[in-house]
Order: sequence, then structure tokens, then C-alpha cells
Amino acid sequence: MYVPPYRFSQRPESGNKEGISPGCRVNVSVPVPRKEVVVTAATTSVISVGAALLGTSIFKRLVTAFKPAFKALAKKIRKLRGKPTQSWARERLQGRYQRIKNGTANQGEK
Repeated sequence: MYVPPYRFSQRPESGNKEGISPGCRVNVSVPVPRKEVVVTAATTSVISVGAALLGTSIFKRLVTAFKPAFKALAKKIRKLRGKPTQSWARERLQGRYQRIKNGTANQGEK
């Protein structure tokens, strides 16, 4: 590694505190991986990120496509088992009435 000399018109008056004169060469070896290793790592990272993004978008589309079918299937199973089938809003409304009836409606707000 090469330390360049000062490019100022005046050098600092304090002198050289470190004992290294400007413009000297320092022998420090910095480990650098081979070109093949860097290319392999970069390629692997690009492919893995691309696959993750593609998988996420495909999964979101599949969930959107199959959600109505799963809900209909769950409703039929509930009906066969004799359990009441309510919409999400009706279940939430019934839960709210139960909390009001039991006196636990606003315990989270203190």
C-alpha cells in the first residue's frame, strides 16, 4: 500500500508524531479472493434473491386464486359437522357482544 505525500502548500508545524514520513511505502498484504470465487458468490446471490422474489409473487397469486375455494370448502365441512357458519364480520360482532355482556369490552384501555 502506498501512502501519498502531502499535497498542501504548507506542512503542519507539529512535525511527524507517528514516525512515518509522508510518501513512504507500507508493506501490508490485504487478502483478496480469487476471481472465480467472487463470480460464484455474486451469481449465487443474484439467483437466490431472484428466486425468492419470484416465489413470493407466485405464492401471493396462488393464495388470491385459491382463497375462495378454501373458504367454501371450510364452510361445507362446518355445515357437515353441524357447526354454525357465520361470516367473519358476524363472528366479530358476536364476540363484541359477548365482551360487552361479560364486562371485558375496554380492558385494554387504561
